Amino acid sequence: MLEAILEQPEAIRYLQRVVDGRFTLPLLLVGEEGTGRRSSVIEATKLVFDADQHAALSGGSHPDFRLIEPEPNKEIKVEAVRDLIEETQALPSWAVWKVLVIDGADRLTGASANALLKALEEPPEKVRFFLLAEQIDSVLATIRSRCAVVSYRRLSEQLILTKLLEYTQDEKKALACARSAEGSLGRALRCLVSGQLTMRDEMINVLTLTSRKDLFAAFSAVNEVTDLQQSIRFLGQLLRDLLVIDIAPSRVINADAVDALTRLKAQLTLPAVHTLLAALRTIRERARGSINVAFHLKAALASACG
Repeated sequence: MLEAILEQPEAIRYLQRVVDGRFTLPLLLVGEEGTGRRSSVIEATKLVFDADQHAALSGGSHPDFRLIEPEPNKEIKVEAVRDLIEETQALPSWAVWKVLVIDGADRLTGASANALLKALEEPPEKVRFFLLAEQIDSVLATIRSRCAVVSYRRLSEQLILTKLLEYTQDEKKALACARSAEGSLGRALRCLVSGQLTMRDEMINVLTLTSRKDLFAAFSAVNEVTDLQQSIRFLGQLLRDLLVIDIAPSRVINADAVDALTRLKAQLTLPAVHTLLAALRTIRERARGSINVAFHLKAALASACG
């Protein structure tokens, strides 16, 4: 089952040692969303849970598998961690181990992390801990020091494209989703299946209106966006495409929108592109705070027009 983990040889080595009982230290799996961290934990768990328990595991009802994660844009509260630690006090019900997973170790509060430390430092014999995080620097040092860190790298564009073509015959659309996902199969599938390229097209419209200095219409278009975080990702990719479309056309992410990009290239000045890119970096850095993303995006568009 570990063969289902694609392009992550380091993870396979560590997980095989856990499965074989040769490694009991908690694992901190670090990598971007959609690179296979959670699914690889489940695949490893299947190897130590009996086959007749796999349905309960996949359905989230197995008594010896527990996963906690934060709500969107929120932190993991200490109460959730304490509930998880209580699981370590009881022996497994069905399996040889209890498998406890924290998806969002970089979103633990200080109190949550402190509550977890002793359990990580001295995990019971029948417990295996897996912590998942996107950025190692965002995980508290006290947590990192008690875990073995396993890095998950971005998946190759070709692998993601091959997977997407199992769902569609539109190669240009699949390629755009594969490239926009930046190594995340999960993001690529959402892009394709959930129609997220519509958000990309909305951002093309915002840039077009900005290039015409029609800020009122551009601001109105921003107000209509339903997922600003995702749309800002697309906006950044569009701006980077404008920088490379002439000198390295093969590196254009939005290959299915070359005509629209070519028109934008002729309308939007190079200083405006750099101004917007700098503003987007600042917005993304502050995105986990309580900033008004729409307001800051509008301010960036206004600066680009200046």
